[in-house]
Amino acid sequence: MTSLPFKILESYDYEVQKSFLESVVNSHSKLPDNPFLGTGLKYQFDEYDWALSGEFWQTVQSLSSRSLDSEVLMAVLEPDPTDYFKVNFGFYGWTRLSVEMSNKEYWDFINQSPPESPADSVLGVAEKIVLIPQSKRWCVWGERESGLCVIASTIHHFENSSKGIEWAVQWCRPWATASYLEQLKLNFKEC
Repeated sequence: MTSLPFKILESYDYEVQKSFLESVVNSHSKLPDNPFLGTGLKYQFDEYDWALSGEFWQTVQSLSSRSLDSEVLMAVLEPDPTDYFKVNFGFYGWTRLSVEMSNKEYWDFINQSPPESPADSVLGVAEKIVLIPQSKRWCVWGERESGLCVIASTIHHFENSSKGIEWAVQWCRPWATASYLEQLKLNFKEC
């Protein structure tokens, strides 16, 4: 039995996980494009920094409880898993996490850096992240550049106070072009 968190170290395991991830999202996407491959999805938006906070882990646990998942894959897509993480640190920047982790354990994990490079924690370097459970019933996509975190789900879990596409448009308005905002609205309209 593998103890979690489990960092992806071997190329075979990485390729298996990459194939799994690519069945849910297009890892080369960038907002305002919709990276999610599923249909009938509901979306919730929030700040990217929220996805990299201890408080966020409660949302992962809630989603996992509804989807009956016990672990999630956390994949750092940028910096590049192979060219940056594997070359410099011997692992891919992808980790399987137990949903039984506490908020503090999640916070400690994303703050943990390789011993030889204190600045290279997930919190410090992740420009684009994805979290996916084995059931594939929900997925989290986050990008530092846009400042957005998007949760796509096939299960009803959003509260009445959840942040929808209009919130995301307002969040991006100070820096985004009109074209970007229109694409964002178009690509994330709910089914």
